[in-house]
Amino acid sequence: MAPKVFITGATGYIAGDATHRSITTPILTGEYSLLVRNFKTRRISLRRLSPMLVPYLGSLEESETLKD
Repeated sequence: MAPKVFITGATGYIAGDATHRSITTPILTGEYSLLVRNFKTRRISLRRLSPMLVPYLGSLEESETLKD
């Protein structure tokens, strides 16, 4: 079974690098859910990286977003 991974700050400097390394490593395949604050500019660039990336708009302060 492929792992499901939830990443916060995926468009930032550190988590962005970790996300890129994760999806380009052949051993680590699965579904990656990403919490992003700015959907318009980030969604397109994230989808270009990999179809495994599923971006969600929200922040850590919005508990309803995290429950979904």
